[in-house]
Amino acid sequence: MKKLLAILGSTAIASSTTLAVVACGDSKGVIQLIIPEDPNAFWQDLLDTANKYVSTNDEYKNKYKVKWTSSQQDSSKELTNTKNAVDAGALAIIMAQNNPTQRQAAKYVIQNNIPLVAVNIPFANDLKDGEKPNFQVYQDAEEASKKMGNEIFDLLTKNGVIANENNKLKVFEIWGDPSTPTAQGRHKGFADTSQYDYSWFKGDNTAPINGEGVNGMYLETTANKLVSDNITEITKKADIIYAHSDSMARGALAALNKSEEGKKWLTPEYDEKTGEIKKLGGVIVGYDYDSISVNQISNWKEKPTENIFATIHMSSSELAKKSMTKAIQEIENNNSNKEKNSMEKIDVNVIFPDYFKKA
Repeated sequence: MKKLLAILGSTAIASSTTLAVVACGDSKGVIQLIIPEDPNAFWQDLLDTANKYVSTNDEYKNKYKVKWTSSQQDSSKELTNTKNAVDAGALAIIMAQNNPTQRQAAKYVIQNNIPLVAVNIPFANDLKDGEKPNFQVYQDAEEASKKMGNEIFDLLTKNGVIANENNKLKVFEIWGDPSTPTAQGRHKGFADTSQYDYSWFKGDNTAPINGEGVNGMYLETTANKLVSDNITEITKKADIIYAHSDSMARGALAALNKSEEGKKWLTPEYDEKTGEIKKLGGVIVGYDYDSISVNQISNWKEKPTENIFATIHMSSSELAKKSMTKAIQEIENNNSNKEKNSMEKIDVNVIFPDYFKKA
């Protein structure tokens, strides 16, 4: 009998110990990031910065943790991911929407009285009550692409590239998803400079989008195929390839490097005596300035056929820090700015090789 009681007593102790372990388990509150696609270098930088924001902060590291899910460019997955996070008890949601016209995920967060911070691209302009985030930390894609279009035109024409009779350079533009305001903005600003000619591209192998570029869907593999399929026309006529993301720019670069005509197109002309660049070859510009592009652009002068030429710098780390600051602010202030929809724009800069910054 004593032996049985001893066994039962041991079992009770073991059970209570197990409960204690569960009770003392990870009690950190979750800040959920909903990103629109599987992490490329840009999104990975953002996720890493968000994690470091709490893990290296003495005040936050024992209170919060970051989780993330990818919507894989699918608004229905965005909604599912959001519902799962909210239902699991997330304290705040940081959302990079797939498509601002699809608002069910945002609505679900707001209905459940959870702080919502929009990041990267703005939500739609016609938001109604029940659809508005607390804050938006965003980029102005149209403004940024216009800035780049103007600066790159000046840089190329000052370095030997000759504009056509209409004072335009011939561009092969690789869009992101044309149905999204992000891609539309990245195109519109660039095109509105009126310094680029799209009419030269006949698209025998690829149907153009309203005569102005081709659909890359933000995919490196798709961009690679688009350039491969049209490489003869591009290398004979184009002055510049403009891709709506750095990953697509790298896809275009890889396609050009498969052939001698592609490598020749990328190669500048040099002064035989000084070794200085007399005339730029074809160049590839992207958008995002992810961690891979940092190295590629800095190495362009030494290896112009192996690196992209320029991009827009919209700091993923700044997006992460500012959105995390807003999310924690709202958690700790009981969602005090619910649906205030306060806007904070991220500054952007055009990044190109230091060689061209010399006096």
